[in-house]
Amino acid sequence: MLIDAHSHLDTLADEPVGGPVGGPVGGPSVLDRAVARARAVGVFSWVLAGTTPTRWDRTQQIAAHTGGIAVLGVHPWFAGDAPDLQTTLHDLGQRALHGIGELGLDAPSAGGDADRARQRRVLRAQLALARQRELPVVLHCVRAYPELLTLLERDGLPRAGGLIHGWSGPTDAMDRALALGLHLSFGPLICRPRAKRARTCAVRIPLDRLLIETDAPDQAPPGHERGEPAHLIEVIDTLAGLRGMDPGPLGAQATANLCRLFPGLPST
Repeated sequence: MLIDAHSHLDTLADEPVGGPVGGPVGGPSVLDRAVARARAVGVFSWVLAGTTPTRWDRTQQIAAHTGGIAVLGVHPWFAGDAPDLQTTLHDLGQRALHGIGELGLDAPSAGGDADRARQRRVLRAQLALARQRELPVVLHCVRAYPELLTLLERDGLPRAGGLIHGWSGPTDAMDRALALGLHLSFGPLICRPRAKRARTCAVRIPLDRLLIETDAPDQAPPGHERGEPAHLIEVIDTLAGLRGMDPGPLGAQATANLCRLFPGLPST
């Protein structure tokens, strides 16, 4: 009985879904079939990460429709979607029940200094809200680990903690993240032998800080065109092989870690 620590099933659900979300359709949708495949292999719930205010309703609807929970936030890609930051934060504070995210820093998507400054401003504002609400955070980081970790060390995390999803950083960054009390989530990237940094960290991380995810549909293991929660089994199998462990206890530990971080998840 496994739970996917990070996914975007709302984007997989852009085709109509049966039932209360999208109305009746002629047969199972892409989303419904993906959910069925996941449950057939023992993945029964997921954390859906909201990325932009215009999608928060959809993220919450799909979480409810599929038996997951939603965390809501402003992704660094969409930092420009919150020109009135105070209004956005007020709305976020009213909506977010389980966590704040996906928030963070993304160097490749920043077109210049102004974009980087906007990402930092939106990130710090959401961190402050998470501390105020005592909600865990879901962090995104691409090619900005030193900057993100320095900011977190300076500003502080909520007492509820948080995770960095899709970990791909080096071991020294992992040590800093663990010292802050963060969990690290590993996804389909570790299924690729060339992902040496992520695989090294996945072997070395203490088991009580380890999480597993698919980032579906954005990432997929080799051999798949689009990610879905059922691929969590491939992530676990790869990680178990790297660590020399049985996949069953490894998956159970990662799921227990996630449930402690997000108490609103359904009990295993």
